[in-house]
Amino acid sequence: MAIDKKSNNRQINGSSSEPPGADRFDIPNDFHVYQADKSYRLAFFKKGKKILASIVSSKTKSMSIGVIIVVICAISLWAFLFNPSTDNNICTTNKNQTKLKDFTFAVEANNIALQQQITDEIKSLPNYQKDPNCLYAMTLYSINRGDITRSKNFLSELRKVYKPKVGYSPLLGSTQSITSLQASINAMVANNQSITSNTYLMGISGGIKKQ
Repeated sequence: MAIDKKSNNRQINGSSSEPPGADRFDIPNDFHVYQADKSYRLAFFKKGKKILASIVSSKTKSMSIGVIIVVICAISLWAFLFNPSTDNNICTTNKNQTKLKDFTFAVEANNIALQQQITDEIKSLPNYQKDPNCLYAMTLYSINRGDITRSKNFLSELRKVYKPKVGYSPLLGSTQSITSLQASINAMVANNQSITSNTYLMGISGGIKKQ
């Protein structure tokens, strides 16, 4: 049997006419380094993205809180500057608040003369009619004095500036509601009508007797 020496030599020597690496694919080391570097950069990018999102979220929350604080301050400033209940406290200033204290004492003591003296001082104050505390004192004194006309007038002015949510100054002590003040005036009117009517009837009766 003929033997192919060249073939045998190739097998024995382990040599081949094919170039090295023809039957496999050798990956260069640089490629592995690039892949590792790429994976690292991708992980770093994702982590950085999360950090950035966290920062943006924190800034957004901080901005929201800041906006809320600014709005609250603006509303408070507006209420302080433009709320009539704070602007028109004529009788509750440090200079005038003693008038309310003295008026409360005079009412509790049922001292009409002292009430008149104090309400005269209140009436001399500029813009007193814009302060519900001043007008309350004026209304109550007029009722206590039995002055129907003045009571009606002051109560009408009081209705315009009084705010139930604000109320009166504690310096006035125990106060009456608008409804209670009106009821007192109505009672005075009814009593006055009754007196007038009785006087009229007594006059008629006296005239009849004279005849």
